[in-house]
Amino acid sequence: MRPHWPDCRNVRDLGGLPAAGGSTGRERALVRADSLLVALLLRVAGVPDDVIAEDYAFSAVCRERPGEPDPGTILAALARVDELHGDVDAYLLAHGLTGRQLDALRARLVA
Repeated sequence: MRPHWPDCRNVRDLGGLPAAGGSTGRERALVRADSLLVALLLRVAGVPDDVIAEDYAFSAVCRERPGEPDPGTILAALARVDELHGDVDAYLLAHGLTGRQLDALRARLVA
């Protein structure tokens, strides 16, 4: 399937997503990859971390599992991104996204 816009990349091409704890994420993966991807995209769009955490917690309510996940979990994962890379832009650039692709992604998210 061809992407509908030329700067589209497959998430698996980014070399994986950081886990909130542990070096590989296998032993202590606390955040589902799809949840972290959404959080990273929200950050690219300029959404504050506290709002991202609220959204993360609300997703559990939508799945009728209140209290799971803990908003602190997604905040820890985002803090790990910052610790390892400085910010989400640097993380994405370090894992294969080009500056042009990042700019295009941000433009689409905030349009």
